Formats: sequence, structure tokens, C-alpha cells
Amino acid sequence: MKKLLMILFIFIFSIPAFSSTYIRFWVNGVEADSAVQGDFFDWEYDLSAVGGTALVSIYYDQNSNQIIDAGDVNLVTFSQTDGVLGGDGPGDSSAVPDGIIYSTIGSFGFVPGDYIFYVEDPGDGSSVEGAVHLSELANPDYWATGVVTISGVTAPDPSLQNIMIMAEPANPELGFWTGITDENGNYTVNLPDSAANSLWRVSIFSESLTEGYLIEPDEYEEIEVQLGENADFDFLLTPLTTTVYGQVLDEDDNVVPVFDYGSLENVNSGRYHDFTIEDGEYLVYASFDPGDTEDVPFNLYISGESLIPNYLIPNTWSDSRYQFNLSENDNVERNFYVLSTDALIHVYITENSTTPSFVYRVEANIDSGRTNGQTDANGYIALHIRSPHEYWVSINEFDDDEPLLPPGYIIENGNGRNALPGDTVYFNLIPAQSLITGRLLFEPDEMPFVEINDFNISANSQTTGDNFNGQINQDSLKYTISVTNDTYDVYPNNWTGDFLAMPFMYSNITVSDDTIDGLDFAMNYTHANLQIKLINVPGEYVNSENYLTINTTGSFPYFYIVNAQVQPDSSFYFRVCEGEWYITPPFVGPDHSPTIMDTTITVIEGVTEYYLEITYSGPSAINTMPVIPKEFSVKQNYPNPFNPSTTFEFDLPEKNMVTLEVYSLTGEKVATVLDGQISAGTHRILWNAGHLPSGMYFYRLNTENQTVTKKLLLVK
Repeated sequence: MKKLLMILFIFIFSIPAFSSTYIRFWVNGVEADSAVQGDFFDWEYDLSAVGGTALVSIYYDQNSNQIIDAGDVNLVTFSQTDGVLGGDGPGDSSAVPDGIIYSTIGSFGFVPGDYIFYVEDPGDGSSVEGAVHLSELANPDYWATGVVTISGVTAPDPSLQNIMIMAEPANPELGFWTGITDENGNYTVNLPDSAANSLWRVSIFSESLTEGYLIEPDEYEEIEVQLGENADFDFLLTPLTTTVYGQVLDEDDNVVPVFDYGSLENVNSGRYHDFTIEDGEYLVYASFDPGDTEDVPFNLYISGESLIPNYLIPNTWSDSRYQFNLSENDNVERNFYVLSTDALIHVYITENSTTPSFVYRVEANIDSGRTNGQTDANGYIALHIRSPHEYWVSINEFDDDEPLLPPGYIIENGNGRNALPGDTVYFNLIPAQSLITGRLLFEPDEMPFVEINDFNISANSQTTGDNFNGQINQDSLKYTISVTNDTYDVYPNNWTGDFLAMPFMYSNITVSDDTIDGLDFAMNYTHANLQIKLINVPGEYVNSENYLTINTTGSFPYFYIVNAQVQPDSSFYFRVCEGEWYITPPFVGPDHSPTIMDTTITVIEGVTEYYLEITYSGPSAINTMPVIPKEFSVKQNYPNPFNPSTTFEFDLPEKNMVTLEVYSLTGEKVATVLDGQISAGTHRILWNAGHLPSGMYFYRLNTENQTVTKKLLLVK
């Protein structure tokens, strides 16, 4: 699906139908219905309602009859929303809804031929379609070639024909160019003269063209284009035999007939398969790595933008219903469950307490779902939500590394507010008082794996809990965080898990009308997979949202740290780099004890797979008296560092009054975990700190006679 986000599309002049009254198409600024590869394209069409959404399908018209028929190839279908700058295809050029979508895509290099474009307005069922002819670039000096083969198919064969291949430049201003295979699987992609000595990548244009196949390789990257033919960009398609299918259902199990997108992820390999949801139904194929085809964990995701405003988008990454195991040749049903909206949260955004000059994107989130939208010219938006839950409302600060806030401004009192249905939430943007800066440092041989859009740098206030996000410069890899005067913990995030940071955070960074520079993070590529499998653990532990945090040996904050959620196969799957990894068996229940205690695994360069089993002894069949500790003691919480839950353990030789409290570094009490009369014995208490910001804390356990204080570290 990420590929579709980057692809640009064209529309054409056509005959009006129903309420969608026109589509206009310009070639190099002049309205026309024919073009040459590399020409510049703009388009415009109207909708039946202001703020409405249209579905757009592009067909390759094989017989050039300007009619959609059985011989035509549906290359892609995507949606556009009036007033939305981006989505699963190109966005509207205006952020203000006006009933018209106008888009500019720049240089366009589709394969020469005839195309039919079909636009449907779901608002009233109207549609419009038309055709455009694209001529070949005359005498190209640069082109890319390759062969697509299908396992078990001998060329020539019709199944090898009409697979579109796309060439994309690192510089998006050069446009994108495509070729199409013949019955032997051969293809050619013409390239513009501006491609000379620039970096490009080559891939299959749309997964819908090769649905049911594993594509190897996924793409070719870092191609430096040379004069003449750039050859041997070959692809092998292998038929897949494992499927997942389902529907989008509301709380009454009714099908929600939306058009949307989703992805199925193989957790072990990290490979994604994208799919389209049509009329609320989907089917996607799953792939496996050789030798890893039984009980493999998978995650299921949905984009969900088409659900807004009538439904919440499900947060599938935190819901065990969308995390399951598959084996080769399985055919499994997994439905998406969505909640209909029945209430509003009102949001107002100001700049220096006045009407804003920017349009902002706002999100409301709970564990079971989320929604979002854009403010109007007055800084207002009504978010459609589901009662009676309390939501976390925040402003989106970045989109694909592009800042969404005015330059030099921050959100007063940090980003994020709690709100109930019917509440009104206010955000005010003010000029920043101080800056925190530094760089991300990568080894030269790891740069090909770096996608800066997958990184984020945050500064978290130790006094207020306010969180400020920074922007990373694509070229210099320098980050800048605009903040208020305060003391902060600064840490990076890498959403894909491909890199870990050293140090993993900087703590106690105080700024006062100045700039703190030099907070650099050395990033290390996670070349290895570590599976930690728990044996003989209770089902309620596996079926809950339990996490395990592990870290390398070292002194705070100079060690690597990573966490993972338990999967249905009772395993934790980590991406790790080289180092001595320290592992504490998690607490899984009062009747289960690990047969090993803390252990370490040494990860080295060149070795990519590591495995550890932790077996737990279950409840004994022999009735025994509980063991009473001989002396008072307080163990270190585990795991530590943790996210977001940790376990406190202590021994009492006799009944006693006990209080267990957690404090911030400033001495503020942030939680009372325990306060009462506790019997003699060994006690374990699971505590969730999901409401607190990352950082160092203290916990203090008091009895009538003794007090013990220890440190704990929350890392989100």
C-alpha cells in the first residue's frame, strides 16, 4: 500500500454523466485528450457534495475501443477526497473543501497506449468515464529492460502479458515511468533524458496486477541510470497457496460496504502483502520464507480512511484478533470489526490565540479505534467518535517527514488532550522558546536501509509530561526539536524496528531560551531476529496485551533496548543488533515459575537467527504449605526498562501495613500502587504506566519498620 501512496495518476476529458458533470485534463497547460510520455498533466473534476469522495479506476485499453470491456486491464483503483491533500492516491491541491478536486502530477511517463478512466461518485451513484491516448517518447536515450517469469509457466503464455512495471526516480520531480510485459514476459520502460546519472528504482506497478503471487525481488533500488539500455531487472512470480479473507463488520455484524486498503504482514520475514477491500470484502495471499511455513505469526492491518466519519478505524496493531498464526495452504477467515460513531468531539486550534493561517489534521484515539480530519479556515473540526469512551486528541505534526505546523511554532502545553463525547478541546500554537538538536549517525554500509520517514525524535518534559516531536533533515540527518523552557528526556523512535539507538535516550536536558546541540544518536542496524518462546504458560497471559523488554548490558543510558508483544504462539519476536542481550523471564502468573532466571544471549555480526526457550513449571499436584520468607526484601522491578507494564515483587516475613508509591525525578508522586494491610509471603504486583511519559522514575515501598527506594525506567 505504501507504493500506492507514492504513485501519481492522470484523469482525462470525457462525457459528463449524472451529477459528476465534468472531468478536465490538461497537457502542458492546454486542455487535450492525448499526450506524449513525459508531458505535464493537471486534472479537475466536480463532486455531488462539498467534501465528498470519488473512486477512480484506471484501465489499460488493450483493443483501443474506448469502452471498458473484458479485455481491458484494471491497473489500479484509488480514492480522492475533496479538500484532502493526500490519501491512497494523489490528493486535492486545495485543503479547503469546495466540491471540486484539482490535482497536479507533473511529468507523466505511463507506457504508450490507450487508457480508460472511470470516476464514480458514491455520494449519489453518478459516474463519468473517458479515454486518453499516450504516445511514445521519441528516440529515448535511456531505457530499462527486464523479464517477468512465473514459476511453472513456459513462455510465451497469456499470463505473462500486461504486467506493468514502474520506474521511479529518487527525485520525484522527474515523474514516474512504466512499461508493460508481452506474452514472453519481456518489458521496456522508456526514461527521460533527465534520468542520466540519477538514482531510480524499478518495481511491479501495482500488487493488484500480480495478486496471488510472491514477487522476488520486491524491487530494485539505488539504480544509477546509464546511457542506453539498463538491463536485467527481472522478476520471478511464485504462486501462493495460503489465503486470508473476510469482511468489514459493524457492531451488529452487518457488512460495511466500503472501498479501502489493507496489509498482511509476515512477522518473521517482515514481508507485507497489500490488498483492496471492495464492498466491504477482501482476500489476500500470504507468503512464507523457505523452512518457515508452520505456525508463523501474521499481523493484519486496515487503512480505514473510507470509514470516516461513520465508523472508527480499528487499531489492529493492538488487537489480538488481528494477530494470528498461519501455516502453508491455510484458508482463514478474519473479519475487521468497526464501531459506528454516535457523538462528536469539538476541536478548535488557534495561533497566538487568534484565527490560524494553517489547516491542521487532528486525530482522536482510543484502544479500540481512531478517527481524524482536517480543520476548516477557522481552525475548527468536529471529530465523529463513539460514546461513552474517553479519547486522546492530538494534532498530526508531520506527514512523510514534512512538518504540518507553522515554522518555529510549537503546541502550547504539549500535543494531546483527553476528551469525552461532547467535549470541546482547544490547542494554541505559540513561538518556540528553545531548540534541542543533534544528528542520527549511520554506518556508510547501512545507509541503503535508511528511510528517514520511519524515524522520529521526541523530547518529553520531566515536569509536565508534554511531548514535542522533532523534524529530521533528509540530507544532513540533523534533527531539530522546538520546545518550551524546561527539562527533557530526548529519545528516537524507528517505527519499522530496523535500527536501535545508542544511547537510547538523553535524560535531564535543561533548556532556557537557548539551543542545546550535539545530542547525537548512533544508529545500529538490527540484522538479527531473536525469538523468545515461552513454554507451559497460561492461556490468559498469551491472550492479553503483554510485552517483554530486553536490553544489552551497559550503564544507563548507554545500552540498546527493545520490546515486543507476546504472539499467539507464546513467543516474543525481536529485531536486534550485535551486543550482549540481557533477558529476564516475564512474570506470567502466580502459579508459574521460570526454570531459568536471568540469562544473556550474545548477538554477533553475520549470524541472523537466535532462539531461546523459557520453560515454566506449572501448578503442583501436591498440596504444600506456602513458603513464608525469613526476611523482608524488595526485588528490582521486572522488566526494567519497561513499556508499559512492569512487576514489583517483595517478601514479607509477617503481616504488615505496606504502601508502594511511584515518583518522578522532581519528587512528584505519580502513582500509588499499593496501600493497605498485606499478609506474610511473596507478593507480585503488575503495574501499567501507559498514562505516563517516558523517563526515569523512583518507586518506594514502605512498611511499618522499613523503607526501600529503587529506580525504574519507562521507555515508550
